[in-house]
Amino acid sequence: MKKSLLTLAAAFFAVASSYAQFTTVGAATYNTTGGIIDLVPGPCGSHVNGAAWDNNTTIDFTRSFVIDYEASFTTYGGTTGADGHVVVFGENINTAAGSTSVGGTAGGHIGYYFNNPSGDFNNSIGIEFDIFDNAPGMGDIANNHVMIAANANPASVIAGPVDIVPGGGTVEDGNYYPYRIEWICEDQILNVYWNDMHNPRISTPFNPASVFSNPAAVNWGFTAARQLSCSQHLIRRVVVQQSDRCGGCMDAELSISLSGCTDLGYKVGFVPGWNNSGITVTVMTLDFGDGNSITLHPPFYSPLHTYNTPGTHIVTYTLVGYNPETGECCSERITAEIYIPNCGKGGEGGEGGEGEGLQKPGTTGLNSPMTDRTLAIYPNPTSGEISIAMHGSSFSEVTVTDIAGKVIYNQSYDAASNANIKLDGIADGTYLVQVKGINGTLATQRVIVNRNK
Repeated sequence: MKKSLLTLAAAFFAVASSYAQFTTVGAATYNTTGGIIDLVPGPCGSHVNGAAWDNNTTIDFTRSFVIDYEASFTTYGGTTGADGHVVVFGENINTAAGSTSVGGTAGGHIGYYFNNPSGDFNNSIGIEFDIFDNAPGMGDIANNHVMIAANANPASVIAGPVDIVPGGGTVEDGNYYPYRIEWICEDQILNVYWNDMHNPRISTPFNPASVFSNPAAVNWGFTAARQLSCSQHLIRRVVVQQSDRCGGCMDAELSISLSGCTDLGYKVGFVPGWNNSGITVTVMTLDFGDGNSITLHPPFYSPLHTYNTPGTHIVTYTLVGYNPETGECCSERITAEIYIPNCGKGGEGGEGGEGEGLQKPGTTGLNSPMTDRTLAIYPNPTSGEISIAMHGSSFSEVTVTDIAGKVIYNQSYDAASNANIKLDGIADGTYLVQVKGINGTLATQRVIVNRNK
């Protein structure tokens, strides 16, 4: 059964969730009863810009957060050119009534670029959803696109531009579509979603300290502008969710058993757990990486999942709990990369043959159909040394990278089932440990190095 990722987000963040309240600037209006922000209302034929700033919640980039909302764009009166909107995070934005924090000298500037009143957009980033290609010199591309830039300058690109709609297309049709901004603090990753909450349109490393002098208290909101056209830019159902901390507090672990082909697909067993006995876990969520997820409550069990799509899948394991002695809440998330082979008929796996990517009976490998394939990487967090253990199989190579992909350790092995690795001389932070099975398949797990643990 498919679960909305909003369920995942609510379980993961669950500490602070609220419908944001907004101060409108320029032409923008906010209907507090319906909760609808109209960024550029008014008659056709003149330049209009507007902004809506959250005066209830500042964003803390030292903790993980999710912002969910819906947006609708349309034109009327036979005109074209609804220009989109920008989600702006900035520490100099004035969110009070009577604020002048709105920019843009033309519709293509989307209420953010170039016109920077009183330096309000210094120390800021803007996530633009631009649906009209009227300024190629600013980095516009022909399709509806999303881009992240800093300090109201489209030349200061952090990520993008990429199509809003995969493969091209328009969102200027009057329908409301879901949008999501997700900040994963422990990995320093900023994700931007449109419509499909499983696959971000942009996923980029971001260092908040490179833009904000105080990442723990950043104002935020929406901007837009239009020129001459008759268009509407509507925002509704804004929900802000922030984690209570950054980084792991449970020492979570996830064992994965690749069990093999069945008549329905490829069966995989998951054994979720955690090593911090001082934490009481209340919710577990497993996103299997194929559009399906499951939420578990005590008493917990080890679920089985059948994959129908071959290829690489990213499994996300999330825990939420609390310390019964202090009452402090905590949450943690880890990911694992697994490869699902083809389970087709007649020589492609399943009935009638072993199939491409499967091992013949009696051989070993990370994606072998034999049961009880378990990979453990521990301790996690670690003070600098980790152990790798694989039960019922063996591996040929271990690679450790930072979150930007830089290789900091690589070692080949001759069909090993155990290894101890010393990560000397690296800074505290998040790293990815990739283990290659003897048949070439890969498994990846996040490891946190913390020498003060």
